[in-house]
Amino acid sequence: MKLKQLMCSTAVLAGVGVASLAGHHAFADETEQAQPTTELTNTDKLYRLKAEKNTVESNINALKQKLADRKSDKKVKSVQSLNIGSKIAEAKSDNTTESTTEIKDKLKAYKAREALVDSKIQLINKQEQKKADEAGKGQAEQEAQEKAAKEAQEKAAKEAEEAKKAEDAKHAEEQKEADKKAATQQAISSGTTVTGSVTPVASGAANSYPTGQCTWGVKCLAPWVGDYWGNAGQWIQSAQAAGFRTGTKPVPGAVAVWPSDGGGYGHVAYVTDVQSETNIQVSESNYAGNMYIGNFRGWFNPQATWSGSAVYYIYPN
Repeated sequence: MKLKQLMCSTAVLAGVGVASLAGHHAFADETEQAQPTTELTNTDKLYRLKAEKNTVESNINALKQKLADRKSDKKVKSVQSLNIGSKIAEAKSDNTTESTTEIKDKLKAYKAREALVDSKIQLINKQEQKKADEAGKGQAEQEAQEKAAKEAQEKAAKEAEEAKKAEDAKHAEEQKEADKKAATQQAISSGTTVTGSVTPVASGAANSYPTGQCTWGVKCLAPWVGDYWGNAGQWIQSAQAAGFRTGTKPVPGAVAVWPSDGGGYGHVAYVTDVQSETNIQVSESNYAGNMYIGNFRGWFNPQATWSGSAVYYIYPN
């Protein structure tokens, strides 16, 4: 009688174990088969996948616990089977082996499901990271473009401002020269001596006169002088023919001409400073054997020449 009760109890326990495992497997199947009816965002997908992962992990833990319990029960039943008989022990052993195999199969299936869920989560995370990287890249490119546009605008504004300043300075200088020229012309017309000074600046432009000669030196300092005015003694007539005014009053920036100096070839110099008709300074070449441009005489009287010839002046237009 006791033997029959023990066998019945064993069968009931085995049946409960199978029903419990079946319940867990059915819950997992329902989770796996749940499909969204509408297109979900990645955020929603992650939420559902993580919920499913939690369920799967719970089932895995439950199955592991069942296996541990079954192992412990098996030891106890093995001891009991020795007292009951070999046939009962063998039946229980077969029933326990079958249940354990079923649990292991379900555990394997859940682990496979867990791996699938993890792969889906990783894929969505990669997609979101790619979106974030592209958004960051787009933002960086936009900021770079805005910065470049701002720098270009600032550069253009600065260049425009500098160009305006340069243009204003040019106009001011041109006006100054125009006023000075007008004053000079008025003084010349009225017979008044124009005092003042100019800074001689040698031009690097092509020069048609022999290097080192007085005509070459004046052409370097006064580019407005014609290219083919001949020897220095011919410059007054050549200048008048070219439309330039001439006279006997020294003016800063004018060309002084001594037609009879230089052994009849004449001599020319560029007037740099004027105090009076009898006290000027000039820059010249081929004076006292110096074949380069310089101020070799300082202040001197242009009318007191060694040849005693008169001095004339060519005025820039």
